[in-house]
Amino acid sequence: MRLGKTSSILIISAVILLGVPLSHVGYLWITYIDESITKGEGYGFTIGQSKSVAYDIAAQKFRAGDIVALDSLSGMDEERERFPESLEPMTILEVERHFDQWDTWLLSFGGRLTTAIEFERGFVIGAGRPGKPDRVWRAGSGERVITITPGQSYNDVYRSLVALAELPEYEDMLLETGWMARRQPGTFDETEFRFVKPSDDWALLVDEKHGYFNRIDLHFREHRLVEIRRHRQYFEWP
Repeated sequence: MRLGKTSSILIISAVILLGVPLSHVGYLWITYIDESITKGEGYGFTIGQSKSVAYDIAAQKFRAGDIVALDSLSGMDEERERFPESLEPMTILEVERHFDQWDTWLLSFGGRLTTAIEFERGFVIGAGRPGKPDRVWRAGSGERVITITPGQSYNDVYRSLVALAELPEYEDMLLETGWMARRQPGTFDETEFRFVKPSDDWALLVDEKHGYFNRIDLHFREHRLVEIRRHRQYFEWP
């Protein structure tokens, strides 16, 4: 039986309409990876390596453009266990040792939380009302007014806050870390290893677009690499 011209067109259209989404689904499935390595090597890392060696390899991958970031996979409980400074508010002098190890600091005055200072890659990106920081934050009185603006370093901000705390009306200032705001490597130089060294679980993000959907996870036990996990998916599960 011969099909009419109209019928042929309808069949071809149906094939195209079905074929395009099916081919897309096929592409998503073919590119999906969820692999765990517990022996030997994979993706440039070797089971049994120390954290410092793994960090150096990650730094090489970052400079080569193979990864865009290294993030700690610490949960909130682990973060509180490993970083006791995240448990309660402290004075400016008490936070000096680890001030540059957190991307967000929250300031309270008279027991009321009023201000957030946010950093990215070692420099201020905003300061002001928590959740919606302004680009510029000023505090103080008379001739002693401090200003925090984007681009300032941790040292710049710390010195300003020390000066602010010396004013009688700000002597009750307390600081606390932002939730899950532990600083991560930005340039991968040697000094930044200390930001991820305490964590036993690292995520190396392969590209910015897909973030955690395209990553290499490194899991350590007793400071040695015990698992390399590769995960890539360009879709979200329903």
